[in-house]
Parts: sequence; C-alpha cells; structure tokens
Amino acid sequence: DPHSLPLSVLGTFVLWFGWYGLNGGRVGHFHTVEQAFLAGHVAMNMTLSAACGGLLVFMTRYAMTNKYDIISLCGGILAGLVSISAGVANVESGVACFAGLIGGMIYLGVSCLLKRVGVDDPVDAFAIHGACGMWAVVYAAFFDMGVGFDAAHGPSGGWRCFGHETGSCETKDKHFSTQMVVANLAGIATIIAWSGILSAAIFGILKVFGLLGDMTPDSPEKEEDDDEPLQSI
Repeated sequence: DPHSLPLSVLGTFVLWFGWYGLNGGRVGHFHTVEQAFLAGHVAMNMTLSAACGGLLVFMTRYAMTNKYDIISLCGGILAGLVSISAGVANVESGVACFAGLIGGMIYLGVSCLLKRVGVDDPVDAFAIHGACGMWAVVYAAFFDMGVGFDAAHGPSGGWRCFGHETGSCETKDKHFSTQMVVANLAGIATIIAWSGILSAAIFGILKVFGLLGDMTPDSPEKEEDDDEPLQSI
C-alpha cells in the first residue's frame, strides 16, 4: 500500500496533465487551422482513453473486492494514457475509448499475474508501461484512420494520408495493413531485445561485483532470532 494516498492521487493528476504536453506538444506549432485541430484531437483522445481506463479498473476492482480502490483507479488512468499514446493522432475518438478499456484490462491482468509469480513491481511499472505500451503499438497499426478511414495515416501528420511519391494515397488494402502490423511488431521485438540485453549486461556486471542488494526474504526462523534481543531488552 502507498504511504500517502493523497500524494499518489496528486502525482497521477500531475502525470495526466503533463501528458497533454508530451503528446499535444508533438504537433509542434499552431500555424495552421489543421495543426490546431490536430492538437485538439490529440487532447480529446488522451482524455477519453485515460477516463475509460481508470473507470473500468475502478469498477472492476470494486466488483472483485467490494472496496473503493483509489490506487487501482490511478493505475487505470495511467494505463489509458499509455495505451493511447502510440496512435493518439491517428485514430478516431471511439477507438481511443476502446484502447483505454482494453488497456485497463491488460493492466489488471498483468498486475495480478506478476504478483502471482512473485515479481517485485510495487508501482506496476511493467503492467502499465510495458504491457499497455505493447498493446498501444499493436492497435495503432490496425486502427490507423488515415483520410476517410480507407487510407493509412502513418507519419504524415494532420489528416493527411501516407502516400506514394506521385501524391496519391496508399490505400489500406490487406497487403499494406499487414506490412504496418509486421513493422510495429518488429518494433516491439527490437525494443524488448534492446532493453533486455542492456539490462542483463548492467545487472550482470553489478552482480559479479556484489553490488546488487540481497532481495531474498528472511525466513521465519531468522526473524524470530532477530527479535529475541529486542524482547530481552
């Protein structure tokens, strides 16, 4: 449990507020009406996804425990924000709600799984940023709305489409959609490999030199032995 529930809630809302700058600021500037509309679209999608993720997790936890779990609500909000970030400017608002709802479910499931297998992740960093981040990269390829929902948005920005050199739009046929999904899956695999290899190397070196702390829990016998001097005092 957190040492301060008010500070946890405050921190969540600070992150939520800052996320508007993270994604909305990527528009760059408001020199045209199109850019201003795009920034508004980004902000709306973020708000919807975060709210849907938070509410789903909050209601699910209440149904499971019959208690109001505010920390899970905060986690659901962050899960929604992570889930929408990959495709925040490329999907329509209904998809943003869908992304937040699925992200909330993924967060709950992965968080429970990590606790079940004994992984120490007190702030649910992997459940929120890892699992929901992978979900975001996958759905961004499937629901890229492009122009009129029949073309790929891609990296072009605004409501333009990802097109050929001739200026025509690249339609989202089966072959092109498959390429988008494969590219995003390859991106996930690359990120996992990069972070996994570097982490293994760094922590391996620390372990060799004895610089990692001992995270093995004390046995009951050891705890009793440690308490004896205090009891005698």
